[in-house]
Amino acid sequence: MQKVILWMFFMGISCSIQAQRVRLQWTPLDSVPALYHRAPRPILVLIEASWCGWCKALRKRTLAEKKTAAYINQHYYLTALDGESNEPIRWQDRTYPPRFFEQQHALAHHWQRGQPGYPTLVWLTAPDAEPAPLPGFVTPSELEPFLTYFVESGPQQESFESYLARRYPTGGNKKPR
Repeated sequence: MQKVILWMFFMGISCSIQAQRVRLQWTPLDSVPALYHRAPRPILVLIEASWCGWCKALRKRTLAEKKTAAYINQHYYLTALDGESNEPIRWQDRTYPPRFFEQQHALAHHWQRGQPGYPTLVWLTAPDAEPAPLPGFVTPSELEPFLTYFVESGPQQESFESYLARRYPTGGNKKPR
């Protein structure tokens, strides 16, 4: 009887944890431009590597957090790029080759503005827009100002610093480069 009660207790905890999660809607990289042209919204790219523990933590602890995931699903096209991919990638009528010597893909190198590191989140206001990279692991609360900036204001209308001062008076400590 105790085993049944214990089993029911753990099933209840498991179900409540699952109910608190929002499943992220990942978009294949090659589908993003066409989707953007049908329904424009900012693009969020996670540049990662298979060996990177902080990349996995960013996916599980930050991006998958309930409030963050719901916001991303509603306002962004979320995609990922293996920064060490060995395959050429076509993006915006250009083919980016893998970079074997530098151990980094040319598209990752472009989006990270020549500053390799994993993980890196990159914002694009359009497929052909200038990338805004944010390197390193961030928590959901650190990520929030960036997510809201590209939806509510964006670089075309207001600088990130002025947006932070207006929307988050206490400010954030990470800035896109």
